[in-house]
Amino acid sequence: MSPASREQFQAEQEADDSLQKAWAAARSTPPPLSSCNRSRFVVEQGLLYKKTLSGGHQEDWHPQRQLVVPTKYRVKLLSLAHDHPSGHSGVNRTKDRLGKSFHWEGMGKDVANYVRSCEVCQPVGKPQDQVKAPLQPLPIIEVPFQRVAVDILGPFPKKTPRGKQYVLTFMDFATRWPEAVPLSNTKAKSVCQVLADIFARVGWPTDILTDSGTNFLAGNMKNLWEAHGVNHLVATPHHHQTNGLVERFNGTLGAMIRKFINEHSNDWDLVLQQLLFAYRAVPHPSLGFSPFELVYGREVKGPLQLVKQQWEGFTPSPGTNILDFVSNLQNTLRHSLALAKENLKDAQEEQKAWYDKHSRERSFKVGDQVMVLKALQAHKMEASWEGPFTVQERLGAVNYLIASPTSNRKPKVYHVNSLKPFYSRELNVCQFTAQETDDAEWPEGVYYEGKKDGGVEEVNLSTTLGRLHYAHMFGDGVSNYKQTMLRYSG
Repeated sequence: MSPASREQFQAEQEADDSLQKAWAAARSTPPPLSSCNRSRFVVEQGLLYKKTLSGGHQEDWHPQRQLVVPTKYRVKLLSLAHDHPSGHSGVNRTKDRLGKSFHWEGMGKDVANYVRSCEVCQPVGKPQDQVKAPLQPLPIIEVPFQRVAVDILGPFPKKTPRGKQYVLTFMDFATRWPEAVPLSNTKAKSVCQVLADIFARVGWPTDILTDSGTNFLAGNMKNLWEAHGVNHLVATPHHHQTNGLVERFNGTLGAMIRKFINEHSNDWDLVLQQLLFAYRAVPHPSLGFSPFELVYGREVKGPLQLVKQQWEGFTPSPGTNILDFVSNLQNTLRHSLALAKENLKDAQEEQKAWYDKHSRERSFKVGDQVMVLKALQAHKMEASWEGPFTVQERLGAVNYLIASPTSNRKPKVYHVNSLKPFYSRELNVCQFTAQETDDAEWPEGVYYEGKKDGGVEEVNLSTTLGRLHYAHMFGDGVSNYKQTMLRYSG
């Protein structure tokens, strides 16, 4: 399509229904620009313009003349302002680029609609720009070792002299009692043996929460759960908060191991139980009691307690009979666990109140098109999102079963925070009438520079492809313009 001539553009301006109010305002002899009247429509040499006093403070005001664009040419200008070679800028930059020369009512919403539906920009948006759904607190478990979480930490960069490179980590929901066992490999058989050893000491749980690793989903692992009446819960992929209890412990334990390696040697597997002793002896901030107190009903005697007893001249108290000891222990544990439950409830309420300040309810319907957050990026320049995919089923308040419409990939479960809407671009993105203004509500999911932005800072595309694209959109005029600019640049 060849670019419109001045006469063609003028004819489109006069015939466009959405510009009739602007024409009427321009022909009614509007007052001159002033602090009380900072914008007006005018007709100059047969063309319709909008004149505005732009700028923040009054001393910075300067006149701006914008050519008013009829509906027919708006999509072309949006493409030229946003797409290559304009770098796929975000909403504000695209709007500013257009606003220097052009105007139409609802231009801001048209820009937002165009940018959010850009198939180049949508996969590249920053994950942290997503508004999070309200926090779903973990259930409060009162019975020790009724529900436990298990994970694998590693691999560490270098094997120990005994060939250990991984750690199986374990956390009890009720008492925050941790276990950690060094592993040479993460095969299902090795994991099964370690878990069987742990449960031989603490008893078999009702529920066990793991990630979706193949070692936890293997057939022999499934047989182990079924044989002991254990309900296997699988954490939502790519959403670490689901298994956050053991994930946070992994962070703490991993830091302790790295510090030991830096200070001593690579024999961390020999001191792992000493590291666990240190962790178990410290009161948990959410419970108010140490894991040791909640499991054994008394404070653990460690190096600090021994020093204190020596300085105080400790004298052992006379022993009690076994029945009194058991009765007192039961009362102590019952009281401690009840207090721990109340402390945890208060901590969860405080955490949720803080988290939810920056969240809002988010949901999708079956059949919606969504983008899925990638678990890992091979490099920093790789897109963060992939898709579009289709919502196949809603599973509870925040989880969805997501299917790929174009492949045989098995549907997967994703947390709502790992999803964002996919916007398909309609042929005519300028859906807004002259009655709608730039101050109207912007489409959901569109962000702005300075806060959040739905665009991409820069996308490197082929100059040849760009020239072909614009020649297709605007005809030879744009190509000739680009070649002219290249000839006279510098």
